[in-house]
Amino acid sequence: LDLLVRYGGMTEMNAIVAGTLNAARSLNIDSYVGTLNPGLSADILVLKEGQNPLDDISILQDPSNLEDIFLKGTRVK
Repeated sequence: LDLLVRYGGMTEMNAIVAGTLNAARSLNIDSYVGTLNPGLSADILVLKEGQNPLDDISILQDPSNLEDIFLKGTRVK
């Protein structure tokens, strides 16, 4: 995502959408994944207080910025 912002000219939000919803749509699996909606499978990163990927997408590359990780709705960290 950082590369899409730095070299692709995308905003942070556009890069996140490209890596989630648009990726799911391109694979024709958006009825299962790609957004946070009831009945869909989701992996979620919960960032520590004060961390906002819309301000700096590169924070997602540093594990120390993560508070919790949920895979398919189950907390794994």
